[in-house]
Amino acid sequence: LAVVLGADAYRKKLLGEEMVDVPLEALLELAYADLRRNQEQFKEVAARINPDRNVGDLLMDLQKDHPAREELLPAFATSLAELRRFIERKKLLTLPLVPPPLVQDTPPLMRTHGLAWLEVPGPLDTSSPTALFNVTVPAGYRTGEQLEQRMRWFSRPVITGFALREGYPGRLTRA
Repeated sequence: LAVVLGADAYRKKLLGEEMVDVPLEALLELAYADLRRNQEQFKEVAARINPDRNVGDLLMDLQKDHPAREELLPAFATSLAELRRFIERKKLLTLPLVPPPLVQDTPPLMRTHGLAWLEVPGPLDTSSPTALFNVTVPAGYRTGEQLEQRMRWFSRPVITGFALREGYPGRLTRA
């Protein structure tokens, strides 16, 4: 994004939207340091899982663990429900008294927005208190291999990550 906007505009964007006034060079160094820490931690975890396999092979195994295309929306709904039950059972925080989000295939005109995200009704929106959890279900692939490659973007750990970030305790609890 900094390349598209230019350094000065991106610096202003960070300050205005995120209140970040760190010089871009220092911010980039922080990001690379965090990336290296995460890579090292990933290697450590991978070695505990199977010390005889390399990290790339283990990552491929994780990516292959995904629901079938027709089970994608139910998998997201299940993950959200399980997270909600876990938070309530452990009394981690008080969840808002709103219906769970409606998990739906992303509407056609919004399919370029991302893989999965939450739309929360605004404070003045009286039409429905229900949040929408959009999931861009892969469509239009000509071969099974093309579909398989796209479905790897929806591995079970990724589904859980989206549910955590967008649902519970993510954006849904901050709405």
